Amino acid sequence: MGLYKGDLEKVPENLSVRDCYERIYRWHMKYGLDEVLKPDSIGRRVNAEDLLAYRDLWGYFHGFNPGVASQQDMDLIFMEVITGLLEWSYHREDEFGIKMAAYAQFAINKKYGNLQNKEFMRSCMESKLLKYFLDLEDNRSKYWKRHREL
Repeated sequence: MGLYKGDLEKVPENLSVRDCYERIYRWHMKYGLDEVLKPDSIGRRVNAEDLLAYRDLWGYFHGFNPGVASQQDMDLIFMEVITGLLEWSYHREDEFGIKMAAYAQFAINKKYGNLQNKEFMRSCMESKLLKYFLDLEDNRSKYWKRHREL
């Protein structure tokens, strides 16, 4: 399920990639742990394994605030919002009525053109946040299984 017509257009054109990351970051810091427990738009809930993985990622995410996050770290978060551990927040809106996935897609489009860009994928794999997250043994195989086709 992708973005709906008009979702991407809600993102102000003058936002930078870092601005998009900051809005995603601030939303997850403020609402993430509470919101992850709510059902998504079609009533599904995040399974226990993903919930634990999100909690671990959320803990690491704290250290990657918008002032210090590298392009690689921001790219990883954008990918995770669209197709990963943050995907449950895809259609969640912030106080501006903009969806997390709209910010992520806007930033990717602005920097790389699209999600399948090889430079974007390389950037994600170079993220320090990914390296910290993969240090959690239980998450390694799950993460690579989920992203092996990328």
